Amino acid sequence: MTAARNKRQHRARREFGFTLVELMVSVIIGMLLAGALVAIVVNSTSAYNVQLDHARVYENARFALEFLSRDVRMAGYFGCLENNQNVNNNLNFSNGSLYDIDEPVEGFENDGNEAGWRPSGTSVSGLNVATGSDAITLRFANPTEAAKVEAPSTPDSPIDADENGYVFSTGEVVVVSDCDKADVVQLTDVDKSTNLLSHGMEGELSPGNAYDTLGGDLGDGYDTTGTVMTFNAVRYFVRKRDPGDTDANAAVALYRQHVGGSGVVITEELIDGVENMQVMYGVDTDSDGVPNSYVKANAVGAWRNVVSLQIALLLRSNEEYDSADGVAGAFPETLMGENLKTLLGDTEWENRNALRVRRHAFSTTIELRNPL
Repeated sequence: MTAARNKRQHRARREFGFTLVELMVSVIIGMLLAGALVAIVVNSTSAYNVQLDHARVYENARFALEFLSRDVRMAGYFGCLENNQNVNNNLNFSNGSLYDIDEPVEGFENDGNEAGWRPSGTSVSGLNVATGSDAITLRFANPTEAAKVEAPSTPDSPIDADENGYVFSTGEVVVVSDCDKADVVQLTDVDKSTNLLSHGMEGELSPGNAYDTLGGDLGDGYDTTGTVMTFNAVRYFVRKRDPGDTDANAAVALYRQHVGGSGVVITEELIDGVENMQVMYGVDTDSDGVPNSYVKANAVGAWRNVVSLQIALLLRSNEEYDSADGVAGAFPETLMGENLKTLLGDTEWENRNALRVRRHAFSTTIELRNPL
């Protein structure tokens, strides 16, 4: 009896625990689950990076188009003038410079090299504009930095500006305007306590004034209906972040060149990842305010007939991905009807197309609000 009971207890003890096979199966299942978890984490990270890159590209495009749209809408504003042909330029300036107010909107049609066409006929080689990418210059007065004329002035006397308005500085380029005429002039001396603005030819300012009097040789003063505003001129273009980099796929960005507070020209990077910009101009041929056609800059017959612009931007992500990713965007052959492959040449276009980055094209149409 005792021997039988011991035998049953011994058999029962041998049945407790896991067998080696069970342990091996458990380990394998654990490894599979761990591998699946790692794969989920990796895929989630990859998906997150994809979404993050897309978000950055879209955000950059939104900011770029906002900068451009805001300045395009202001182009040609010189106060309450109905005709910008009554704007006198009193500055020392060269054709095509930011201070050349003859064309409030000036397009640069890049035909594949920097000898491309622009209305002023001058070179923009110093900008290092990206191959095949257009540029545009916009000129206007800034109504947010303004002061009313407090007392009538003669053409050669200082301008008495409202001291409760915007306080100007020596060297600033300003627009003095009423509803009949306007003058663009550089301030040679400013009494900040009274906001009295002198505008002679003395000093070593850049660009400097070509006349001692407002209105040029004719001369004309302003009464209390006049307003003084800062002058804005901005030029947008795409270039490599390092102009000396010979790599076709070097980092690129949208740049802005503008007039600084002391009259100097400042060039600054605005938005990175912008590879190309194309601009088309809406021309109104029957004076109804509606564009009859959109043409390139070199096909605009009269710039005063331009009533709207179409702008397209090609943006790319900053990160490059390996061939296994499979989500990179090809470099397009055309952008807003412009054949980029022809402009860049087959070799450069193929090099850009081989770069595995995410790309997206964005476009907008902007109506001009002011007469040109």
